[in-house]
Amino acid sequence: MKKVKTYWQLWLLTTLCILLVILPVSPVMAALTKTETTEVLAWAETAAQGFRQTGTINVADAYSACLHIDCALSSTTPHLGTDIIVQVSSEAGVNDAWSTLTKFMGPVGTAVTVALSANEAAAQTVLSATNPATAGFLQANCGKFVFLEDVNTPANSEIVYMIASEDAGDIITVLDGTTHAHVSGDDFWEINHVTDSAVGTWVVQLPVSVSQARVIFNNNYDAAAATVYTRVRVTKTTGL
Repeated sequence: MKKVKTYWQLWLLTTLCILLVILPVSPVMAALTKTETTEVLAWAETAAQGFRQTGTINVADAYSACLHIDCALSSTTPHLGTDIIVQVSSEAGVNDAWSTLTKFMGPVGTAVTVALSANEAAAQTVLSATNPATAGFLQANCGKFVFLEDVNTPANSEIVYMIASEDAGDIITVLDGTTHAHVSGDDFWEINHVTDSAVGTWVVQLPVSVSQARVIFNNNYDAAAATVYTRVRVTKTTGL
């Protein structure tokens, strides 16, 4: 009986040793390293029939990277769209090595505008504007992005999400508090339509194999183009 017990003990021990060898050990996952969104092209106005580009964006240090691309109308000229081109390369400093990853059209339509009628501190959600509904910022059009142009400091312009507009109170209400302070005379821009927007926002995921990227805004697509504001930011995952 003792020999049988010893046999089974040896069998169990041997089996456990084999299992420890052949079964995979779960790796210990390190914390992800992600960058905050970095602005590589600040808000600025692109002329009608003009061009603007980011220059080279280095993503060689990233396992994963996304571009955040924004374009907004800033004049009342009817607009057929801004051609937005995303290009990539894995050859730094080689001017003819760019390939087009994707391209799409910026906002299309005719914008309307109304100005802030008072100075507003940062973080405000209720903003003063005289008769915004009469200007085309209708309550029926709420529930979409509009553009707030800082006419004195263009880089402080911003996208806000309009949730209410009323002539009675002379106000436009936005979902989140504004990032910057603004002064009387700064302009709101929108398209007087239920769904069409004067603002376009896009996220483009870059292939892991590329080390360089850039964005070109071709506002020459429309012979009688409106002016537009453009901005590009990048986020990266640099550690796993």
